[in-house]
Amino acid sequence: MIKIVFIGTSGHSGFALNGSEGRSDVCFAAVAPGCPGETVTGILPSIRHFGTEPRVYEDYREMLRQEKPDLAVIDTYYGYHAACAQAALEAGCHVFIEKPIATTLPQFEALHEAYEKAGTELTAMFNYRYTGSFYRAWQLIQEGAIGEVRLLNAQKSYKMGPRPAFTHDRATYGGTIPWVGSHAIDWVRWMSGQQFVSVNAVQSRMHNGGFGTLETDALVQFQLTNEVVASVSIDYCNPATAPIHGDDRIRVVGTDGVLEVKGNTLTLINGAAEGIQNLEVPPTLEMFPDFLAQIYGTGRCRISAEDAFRSTEASIRAQMAADSGEKILF
Repeated sequence: MIKIVFIGTSGHSGFALNGSEGRSDVCFAAVAPGCPGETVTGILPSIRHFGTEPRVYEDYREMLRQEKPDLAVIDTYYGYHAACAQAALEAGCHVFIEKPIATTLPQFEALHEAYEKAGTELTAMFNYRYTGSFYRAWQLIQEGAIGEVRLLNAQKSYKMGPRPAFTHDRATYGGTIPWVGSHAIDWVRWMSGQQFVSVNAVQSRMHNGGFGTLETDALVQFQLTNEVVASVSIDYCNPATAPIHGDDRIRVVGTDGVLEVKGNTLTLINGAAEGIQNLEVPPTLEMFPDFLAQIYGTGRCRISAEDAFRSTEASIRAQMAADSGEKILF
């Protein structure tokens, strides 16, 4: 039995719950806020669905001491992710953490050091590696369908809508590039198979609905190893009338073809057929079962701790580039 606690419930805690449906080897024992002002009681009905009555703590550190959990789900205000995860690692917990796992380089470095010492497992909620269209695109790249990857253009576009108060302040939010853009930044590293070398970025806070320092749009440009280049477009400008909240896309250009993902559709142009090939995609899967398998030693999560750290570092450095107007080296 894996004993699980929640530190915060302000993002995608549902990945842990949805991925545990039908399992008898997990126990959701307790929940606590990860920072001042956070409310966590909204998750209690979903936890009760699993047949347990979770204990509610005011202090997550006390919860870790009292409960001695096997695994902590970290999902608080983004600027507090790293501190909560560090405490969980130091308490001997495995960590399933919302992205970005840190919002500043000092946070990032302290968390990485804690992970290296802990000897436990960690993954971040980069769930798109489990989305059928994105995963199939990655598989095709591994199979050589487009030759050697040379250029990538990624897009993350969200509806603005109401934004919770903590996103109006950089200290608790961390920036739109790490929050909205980190998924696309992860796609770039994952699909290119390369490492980040440098980054330039620009951003704007215009038309942000009066939401404090929240950035509405940004454009990021990466240089990667092997002279691969990539751009990431990030915005809160997806119209309210759009059919879905997120308009997610990536175009991957190789020496022998081009792959393009638009939501749940996947197209390919290469020498295997004339014109545009509309490809079937596998079903989207839950990521949490794979992380549990990794804890048991019977499988591997598609997002390793190294993936989580490297994509987060790139997101932080991209935010630094946008803030400073300068190229940032890795």
